[in-house]
Amino acid sequence: DLATQIIGLGSSVLGIAGDAEAAVRLAEETRPDIVLMDIRLGVDRDGISAAQEIRERLNIPPIFVTAYTDDDTLRRAERVQPLGYIVKPFRTHELKATLLMAAAQQRLTRASDESRAWLAAVLASLGDGVIALDALNRIILANPAAERLLQRSSNSVLGRNVGEVLETAGWQGLPPAGTALNLKVHSRDGRERTIEISSASVSFKPEVSSGAVVVLRDVTDRIIAANLVQRER
Repeated sequence: DLATQIIGLGSSVLGIAGDAEAAVRLAEETRPDIVLMDIRLGVDRDGISAAQEIRERLNIPPIFVTAYTDDDTLRRAERVQPLGYIVKPFRTHELKATLLMAAAQQRLTRASDESRAWLAAVLASLGDGVIALDALNRIILANPAAERLLQRSSNSVLGRNVGEVLETAGWQGLPPAGTALNLKVHSRDGRERTIEISSASVSFKPEVSSGAVVVLRDVTDRIIAANLVQRER
């Protein structure tokens, strides 16, 4: 009956499973956009357990179909991050609304995931180091080039104040927009390197800073070349 109503609403039903193991196998074979999962599914495992496995292995979110809405059941179900709930006995307009909201949320999530993937690829390809800071100047992102320039892994600097990370290089705070400052760091071979730092504020609300993006650029060779030219002159 549920499958018939879903098809009548314009969606496709890729299969029906009667127990947890069959549900996981079917999800792997068909890779649906959404899984509608009955919480009371089979004897050995319930639908929450099956939905959790599908979510972890395939990143496919569930909509739980259930007549059980006690607090313990809902707490367990909430850990799977479902797109919604359909409570039995359900009505067609409730089913439609839940499916439409779930589909919209899936599109937004997919678009967000794609944007993050593009951003990660762009940041990884840059030769300049990029560090993102929150409103308290704590590092929330560092690209591979920044890791190389700082000679530290991103895991070792995430959550730390940027001043603490760069204090040994003579850090005196973020430079004003449109300007840059130079810091001195020592590479693993003992050579002193000059790192040029510039920054831009990030605001999601007018006149309220949400953080900043800091760009690190190794200008050692450029300074050496400029000094050589000056000497020759």
